[in-house]
Amino acid sequence: MLDIKKAQLLIDAFSEGTKYIPAHRYKHNFLDFYKEYVKNNKQYGNRHLECSYQQFKKFTRSTFLSPKDITEDLSANFQKYLLRHFNGETPSNYFARYKRVLKAATAQGYFLVTPGMNIPMKANKNKKKKDNLEVSDYIQLLHTPSRFSMESGRH
Repeated sequence: MLDIKKAQLLIDAFSEGTKYIPAHRYKHNFLDFYKEYVKNNKQYGNRHLECSYQQFKKFTRSTFLSPKDITEDLSANFQKYLLRHFNGETPSNYFARYKRVLKAATAQGYFLVTPGMNIPMKANKNKKKKDNLEVSDYIQLLHTPSRFSMESGRH
């Protein structure tokens, strides 16, 4: 076991600065790379990275994608998918996280050129208006007795 670790460290040292990715570092399934990136780069209170991964899995409908499957066209189609399924800034936020993963993969040698980097991030301008209470509605709600207060005899 110690000999294996020593050999891996030597391979890492000799491959640094080259395009070679040692087999023990390379994820043959890009979805595994994406998942590991999400795990290692989670930010408390920010779900964009994790949600971008979940949406990418839904979009691809696959359990295996080799790095060569990640193309400019796939990236453009993923962006279209996000724009069809989400409103406001969400598509832009998710696609930005996806591009960050691609950039990290390129830095680690998975790609020579980052696929999808020339695709601009877009928000969905067809925003659906969310139902919000107007001031008059809120005041009316405050003055409406609740079922709890009516059952207990309090008004």
